[in-house]
Amino acid sequence: MAIELPSDYYLTNFNELVQYTALNYADLLSDSEQDFLDVFAHLPVTAQMLYIRMLTRTGHWFRATKLRYNEIPDVHIDAIRLQNCDLVSLYGAEPAAIENTLGLFNKKEWLAQLTHSR
Repeated sequence: MAIELPSDYYLTNFNELVQYTALNYADLLSDSEQDFLDVFAHLPVTAQMLYIRMLTRTGHWFRATKLRYNEIPDVHIDAIRLQNCDLVSLYGAEPAAIENTLGLFNKKEWLAQLTHSR
């Protein structure tokens, strides 16, 4: 029988790691690392969850429509919260280079988009 993990297990694990590090190695943290920890700690829990989910995904660019998690009711709102804290950049906030976006869509999706835009 498989063990069922709590829906926020990844956030719990991250927070335990951060707390241990801050408690035992605070003198090794740079100012920017400490600033990150302070900003992160003041985010709503769902925004923290989204950040960790994005951090553990492959790649640096993600399609908003592919970010769906049962435990995060409004990914869009939490993404805006993360952008407001300079933790992520949303498409449109800065120009995206074509080489960064090519991997976001599969061939079928690119063909459908190109056919539709004619």
